[in-house]
Amino acid sequence: MSLRLQNQHHAFFILFVLAGIPGLLAGAGIERPFDPVVVTGAQLGDFLGADTSDIYVYAWVEGSWRQIPFQIDQVDWNSELAEYSYFAPHDAVLDSLDELCFMAVDMGDSVADNRWIGDIGSTLYQRYQVAAWDTSVVPARKSYAYVYRSSSITPAFSSYMTYETGVVGVSDTVSAQSYIYGQNADAIPDFLSLLTDEGRGPDILDRWKIRFKGSIGPYWGTPEYIESEESALRDPALQVRAGAVRVIHRREFGINMQGNELPLYLDLESVFYPWSYKINLAKEGLPGYLGMQEMRQTVDYLPNITGSLFHWSGSTGIPVDGALDIIPDKSFDTPAVNWYMVQGEFGMAATVFNMLPITGTQLSLYYIDDSSTEHGAERDGIGDTGDMMAYAESGVQLTASGSDPIDIEDDDENLAATFYYLPGYHTAAYGDSLADYTRHPLRIVVTPRTNTVIPVEMTALKAQLVKGSVRLEWTTVSESNNYGFDVERRGAAESSWSKIGFVKGNGTSQIAHAYQFMDKEPATGSNSYRLKQIDFDGRSTYSQEVAVDIQLPERLELGQNYPNPFNPGTGITFQLPAGEQQRVTLAVYNLLGQKIRTLVDSNLEPGTHQVYWDGRDDRGLNAVSGAYLYRLQLGAQVLTRKMIKMQ
Repeated sequence: MSLRLQNQHHAFFILFVLAGIPGLLAGAGIERPFDPVVVTGAQLGDFLGADTSDIYVYAWVEGSWRQIPFQIDQVDWNSELAEYSYFAPHDAVLDSLDELCFMAVDMGDSVADNRWIGDIGSTLYQRYQVAAWDTSVVPARKSYAYVYRSSSITPAFSSYMTYETGVVGVSDTVSAQSYIYGQNADAIPDFLSLLTDEGRGPDILDRWKIRFKGSIGPYWGTPEYIESEESALRDPALQVRAGAVRVIHRREFGINMQGNELPLYLDLESVFYPWSYKINLAKEGLPGYLGMQEMRQTVDYLPNITGSLFHWSGSTGIPVDGALDIIPDKSFDTPAVNWYMVQGEFGMAATVFNMLPITGTQLSLYYIDDSSTEHGAERDGIGDTGDMMAYAESGVQLTASGSDPIDIEDDDENLAATFYYLPGYHTAAYGDSLADYTRHPLRIVVTPRTNTVIPVEMTALKAQLVKGSVRLEWTTVSESNNYGFDVERRGAAESSWSKIGFVKGNGTSQIAHAYQFMDKEPATGSNSYRLKQIDFDGRSTYSQEVAVDIQLPERLELGQNYPNPFNPGTGITFQLPAGEQQRVTLAVYNLLGQKIRTLVDSNLEPGTHQVYWDGRDDRGLNAVSGAYLYRLQLGAQVLTRKMIKMQ
């Protein structure tokens, strides 16, 4: 988030507050379920240049692999902002600045290098082990995830996040695992509902508020302007990148002061996660000539949080009842990690932030609990915004220490703030825990790992339609401990795979072997195929999938039998055109026209069919060697072919 002057890059101090966290879940090794894990493309060096759709993340949980929710956010050059940004044209190729993100709650245990996912395409590359270390406890606890590359993996994970526009009552909405956040048509946040197992809770947010106080002129002193979010902000522009585990949300406002449009813009970039919401504020500069004496931002809640408690790092247990409270000392320590929270029946909304001192300023808590709309009409000298009441309105305030205005230098450090949304009951002590998590962030260690056991090095699976059947072909360059291949098929209307055959492997071999399998009765429509390669010890991997489209024939067709000549039996393939079921007969005759054997005499579905003649007549006796005719009849249509039986 930054504030920039037209034709210059200046940043503006501001904290954007909401609040929250989720009901705690149990991580695999660490107990920080709401923490995101972010890995850059530079940490996945061997995957650079890969199609981002070929990258997947897995965790080893309770003895099996689990594909976990993740997303890749590309960071590319934005010529309009003259900086690298999430909001720039993307090329779908993994670059060094791109970010892969998933949640710590989904991580699992570490596994040996010879335990791989069941996808043979991934064995062509190394994988990356991502370890998250929880340094807030001693000894540090760890959880693991594994990043794979393969073009044959199918996405199989759900999404934590949903982004919508045009929802009733708000201009856009972020729905996460533990909360729903929304803003009005002017891009001012005014909706917050925490989610529980029972469903959506009440809206507890009146609105987000900002105040700027100061004077523009040769003399500093009594404020000559007071601006609110309604008077100071104009022409909001929204940009959004939404994925399975986070929503990156950027708002840009024009700035007014004293009714005048300034060549000044406020950029607010927020990152929403399933149980939290983060802002990283880089301040490039706030020039003193703007005359700022005071700046603050707050969140004001609705009356339905009456009965809750307000806690902050300086004091706890302040009742929220709409009556004015006296807090003698509201100063925040800097540098330090500070926090404040509202906790009640609706759950908990907490804010944790870290900020270094800014010369000539004082950072303090802003808090007011006052249900009087009369006071609201006079508040700040300009009148309140929202519902004109203040229920646990809380946030941060930056005030000039003396008569000189606030002047933030370009090299001042940044402010990081995290807002947690947590349904359920949590005491004030949890605020200290959240602050401790900020002091001790997860340590992320990324290590390349190579598969130490590749049982079969296999070329791509190929499929070809041959006279109504599907021929599958593949080749192994080398084999180790290879028992064989299950051949599996799935139709377009089927949700699961079915085994349709098995092809024996060659054990351990350093020479190439060619394999094929014929599916003689594919279903009409799209048929997908894959191989399950099985080791002698029972471990298995899957090949990539291939698909063949079987169209209904347009006319009656009778194929040449195979093999031909034959002994003792042969196969006969025929195709019935699209339409209603009709009675079909297929019979074998000798050259004198005498019927030897009836193979088919029934109603059949349109499509491809195959039957087998075992070389016997209708009495079960072996037919003599010689030439025979086989005759297919569908209604008035008759097709005949010749075949030869040899001893």
